Amino acid sequence: MSIEQDLDPVRLLRELIAAFNRYDLDTAMSFFVDDCIYQLPRGRRPWGRSVTGKQEVRATIERQLGRFQEIRFVDDSHWRSGDRGVSEWMIVGTTRTGERAELWGCDLWTFREGKIAVRNSFLKISPTTGPGSPDATQGHS
Repeated sequence: MSIEQDLDPVRLLRELIAAFNRYDLDTAMSFFVDDCIYQLPRGRRPWGRSVTGKQEVRATIERQLGRFQEIRFVDDSHWRSGDRGVSEWMIVGTTRTGERAELWGCDLWTFREGKIAVRNSFLKISPTTGPGSPDATQGHS
């Protein structure tokens, strides 16, 4: 499925989460503009790290999903105002080493031409986020 220009942003976000939960990156990436930006919660700078363009964003998401045996967004909610949107979610899953992971976070979205131009992710860090390595906090998509 590919996004239509007039798809409501909240519906777009629900369909994006559904695509992530199916590990369907072709559909997920169809919701992004070609020059999209993904701002990750961790990086060497206080604001994290950014990747730009569909190919780089997709590769980053594939690496994140690859850190888990299984992972799923649950308890997600979405809203928008104009060309901006917010999603809150919980990610639950199992890491490749068999440890249980729970990540609670949100994404701030910017929409352009009926698609996602910017995804800016934030996470809560706690003992239930999974293994103690810094990579645990980048394990969502």
